[in-house]
Amino acid sequence: MDSLTSIDYARLISWYAWNKHGVLLGKTQLQKILYICYGVWLAYNEEPLFAEKPVVWPFGPVFPDVYVWYSANQPQDLTQVEIDTWARTAEKVKFIFAAVDKLYYMTAKRLTEWSHRMGSPWAAVANYNPWGTEIPDDKIKEYFKSNWAIGL
Repeated sequence: MDSLTSIDYARLISWYAWNKHGVLLGKTQLQKILYICYGVWLAYNEEPLFAEKPVVWPFGPVFPDVYVWYSANQPQDLTQVEIDTWARTAEKVKFIFAAVDKLYYMTAKRLTEWSHRMGSPWAAVANYNPWGTEIPDDKIKEYFKSNWAIGL
């Protein structure tokens, strides 16, 4: 895992959705796309994409730092420092761009329904724990390894 944070990835996702597709992602869309990226990366690379863990909120998995950041910010151009940083992680950038290309048009409602499916990591944790409980990486990894092929 590198030093990039959940906010760095959220910035990249929102910037790319806006600059490539002309789409301003809503908070829920951004959270779900970030969660999918986190889950798929974890399942197939044996390490998390970044340190922050998703937690259970009423509308699905949420990265609280990203929620706070995105509530006060909209997509902005990447700085030269950010561009240089992302250039050193080309594999991850290609992965994020491919995910956004496949998911940017999905509504918050559809993404939320997907995250709430029976057997999902969110549902498994939400059914027995209070809001704000961390969703364990092992549940996320197992789910995305065995279920992601069916997609949304």
